[in-house]
Amino acid sequence: MRKNFIIVLLVLCGCAFHSYGQEKEMNSDRPDQTEETHVVNKGQLQLETGILYNNFDTGRSAWINRTLIRYGISKILEVGLLLEQGRERDRYIEETVQSTYPLAVRIKAALLQHHSWLPDITLIAYLQLPYTSFNTKGGWRRSPSVVAAFLHKAGSKWKIEYNTGFQQEAFSSAINWLVNGSIHYKATEKAELFAGYFSQFQSHKDPFHNIDIGVSYKIKDNIQIDLAAGSSILYEEPNKFVTLGFSIAIR
Repeated sequence: MRKNFIIVLLVLCGCAFHSYGQEKEMNSDRPDQTEETHVVNKGQLQLETGILYNNFDTGRSAWINRTLIRYGISKILEVGLLLEQGRERDRYIEETVQSTYPLAVRIKAALLQHHSWLPDITLIAYLQLPYTSFNTKGGWRRSPSVVAAFLHKAGSKWKIEYNTGFQQEAFSSAINWLVNGSIHYKATEKAELFAGYFSQFQSHKDPFHNIDIGVSYKIKDNIQIDLAAGSSILYEEPNKFVTLGFSIAIR
């Protein structure tokens, strides 16, 4: 799995050199767990990939490659493909909040942008795809997810993002209610810091509370690297994770 991540990274680096001189300004959904409100520009292709190490309280740790391919349909609409694969994938998806689906299509629609006093509002929907079901416990479920994302800006350096919505679990019919939020600080023109809280609630189960912190750095307007770490809190079976990633906007 780590070999596959290195191959993906090398391909993306090749794309970066190819796109030199044709830079496309980029906003990445990585590395925080809060869904962002922005959509990619019309006709723009964006790739976001990273490797995540998840340390469970017991048993083998997980190594997960998370890749998101995004394409702008219009000024307010994008489509995407999400892939999460690696060692201990099923346990990672079942037991952590930072997981989503083994393979899913995503649609993102901006409902409100640049209002004078209201926040930016975007609707995000996922639908699980069946093509990894040969390696999935219990077969394939469509497992939809719908999340509303909000963004408030405070001056030129601070922004607050938060989400609310639901997600059907990848391997069961259970519904999880999601509440996420993060605070971002633009330390320099290229570097941005964040701290976040993300949670999952389900009937007859203790809620999953989690926190994370991280940094992203723009090498160019269309190339970003990132590093983040997080942990569950107030939960009897804690897990911790670290993720390193790379994003590029190309055309």
